[in-house]
Amino acid sequence: HAKNTDMLAYLYDEDRWASGAAGGYVTENKKYRNKFLEFTTENPDVFTEQGNAEQRDPVYLISFDVVLDKDGNLLSYKKIDAAGKAEGVKWHVFRTLAKPTGWFNGYTYIDAMCDEAVDKFIECTYEAYKKAVGKDFGNSVPAIFTDEPNIGHGYQGPRFASGTEPFGFAWTDDFNETFKKSCGYDLLSRLPEFVWDYKDKPNTVRYDYRNHACERFANAFSRKIGKWCEKNGIAFTGHVLDEPTLSSQTFAVGETMRHYGSYGIPGIDMLCNYVELSTAKQCQSAVHQYGKEGKTSELYGVTGCDFNFSDHKIQGHWQEALGVTLRVQHLSWVLTRGKPVVRLGVIHPIESYWLNAGPVDKFSKVCSQLEERFSNTINWLLKGNLDFDFIAESTLGELYKKSDKGFKVGEMTYSAVLVPPVQTLRSTTVAALTEFVNAGGKVVF
Repeated sequence: HAKNTDMLAYLYDEDRWASGAAGGYVTENKKYRNKFLEFTTENPDVFTEQGNAEQRDPVYLISFDVVLDKDGNLLSYKKIDAAGKAEGVKWHVFRTLAKPTGWFNGYTYIDAMCDEAVDKFIECTYEAYKKAVGKDFGNSVPAIFTDEPNIGHGYQGPRFASGTEPFGFAWTDDFNETFKKSCGYDLLSRLPEFVWDYKDKPNTVRYDYRNHACERFANAFSRKIGKWCEKNGIAFTGHVLDEPTLSSQTFAVGETMRHYGSYGIPGIDMLCNYVELSTAKQCQSAVHQYGKEGKTSELYGVTGCDFNFSDHKIQGHWQEALGVTLRVQHLSWVLTRGKPVVRLGVIHPIESYWLNAGPVDKFSKVCSQLEERFSNTINWLLKGNLDFDFIAESTLGELYKKSDKGFKVGEMTYSAVLVPPVQTLRSTTVAALTEFVNAGGKVVF
């Protein structure tokens, strides 16, 4: 029909959302279900359960005796037997599976850090589309849209450092194995350091976990599907879950900007008549740096019957100003011409948030300050008519190129770089900034 009416037909890769479960066809197999690392002080009677660990739920992993000071700081911890006595609080750690729901047709969301699970999703959806309409890939069928993939929405750690309520984090069965290869130490044996903080000491274990979880997700989902689409002549588009804040990104996807390079046409979600400058600017920055052809936005939806033409116009215009060239859901296609001229690069502060994403009662103040500074930086610059691109530290090593013209990141060259208030910078970032300053460039802290 699209060909007959001189239109384009975009594909959607899921039954509902979030993308990955193929309406439950992938997660019929428990091995492919979304997994979590759960901490509990209760002692469920599952220690002697037999059978294939991949199909069991929960799977017991380890127990700790955790001693905290009166302020909830970590004093000491040690591994103990599940039935052993503890000096402090005895915590048991399990690998659990997401619970089946009607939303996923009686199954669950996918383990998006598991290569094999995503391979199954590609087989169920992308290969099925290729079989049905592959001859039109790149022509009347230019792109396929993925919607809100994530690693485990809703698991955010303990509310109180000294509390005993169960809590959990995103996990996959070989996470500790790949973490050890990447970071050089065993995460399972140091889990208390991930959850709680020694007094006046940065939490490098928490940072390493966040960074590795994001990398596992990017490798298994975004990069794998992006490569499949590139190989098969169709553009990969769509957006990841919970893009706007440092907190929402940290817990749902790690960071958004690490994913955009894998998309043929990176995108965002802007429903409910929201104005999320951070969401739009993060994606636009990557579009500039990777030299992408455009940027999608899923917009106008979930707005209600009082969302009038004026509101439509306002939403369209501010998003166009921040780089949106392809509107989804009304399917109005706008072509891109020219090259963006952006003179200011801003180091993205999400990795400082990772260090502080611990027990809510201990870190809510500093996390709120980081969020406020992140929002203020965006608002001060854009409302002062100073356009900028965010620079993700995770992709800077890949995109940075020494240049006598300025600070070159991929396809973009900046005259100045702003480093907002941060608590950590990668050595690769410091080296690039130092090289830029030594060549006469301007870095503002």
